[in-house]
Amino acid sequence: LDKDDQFAIEDKANKFYFKSRNSVEHFYPRKPKNGKLIKSTRKNILDKFGNLCLIASGKNSELSNHSPVAKTEHYVKSQSIDSLKQEIMMQIAKKNKWDNENGEACILKHGQEMIDIINTKFDSYDNW
Repeated sequence: LDKDDQFAIEDKANKFYFKSRNSVEHFYPRKPKNGKLIKSTRKNILDKFGNLCLIASGKNSELSNHSPVAKTEHYVKSQSIDSLKQEIMMQIAKKNKWDNENGEACILKHGQEMIDIINTKFDSYDNW
């Protein structure tokens, strides 16, 4: 993400508060409404960490089979965020097409970026 995206996410993160989230969202859906399955050579690519986030179950069922672009458009209009991870995924979807053609690359890259962030944070705690 570029500096503007990072600033936008940081601004939202500062206003964010954690709530109970009990539903796993597949950002690229397992059964896309448009019928376009993701092109991947990997088994279970849609169940990888880079494609998942936790949100409220009502919101998950509302947009469950929509594309990442459609989900992003919906949430941008609503001005609410359920998940900081989902917000990052939506920023990626705005810049890159998180679609059936390059969805695998987006999923793998985002997953690794999140793991790197987690590892960096945990590495900073020397006396756990």
